[in-house]
Amino acid sequence: GVHLSTGNYSLRFTTYSDDSFPDKIAAISQHMANNTNSQLWTASYSSSLTAPEAPIAEENQRVMLAAGSSRRSIYQNHRYSFGMFPAGADRFLQPFQAKKDKGAKS
Repeated sequence: GVHLSTGNYSLRFTTYSDDSFPDKIAAISQHMANNTNSQLWTASYSSSLTAPEAPIAEENQRVMLAAGSSRRSIYQNHRYSFGMFPAGADRFLQPFQAKKDKGAKS
């Protein structure tokens, strides 16, 4: 379980095998939205596998954590989708800016 200042809470984790097929991911996501009380989803790894899940999570107001997705469309206009990586196009902005701030020149 989890201990927070507001009390102790139990957690239950359920996994589904998506076999890395986007159509199966969409079906599982729809099943979870319609038939479970799950509030936190962990997405499949990679943008192409997370893409079908994001709109279903959004439509059903379920928080989706995507550990391996960097495609902007997964997060744009989706208030319930969160990623661990920066968007692919922005991935190197911070390190390059840090080097520039230290005086590096190209």
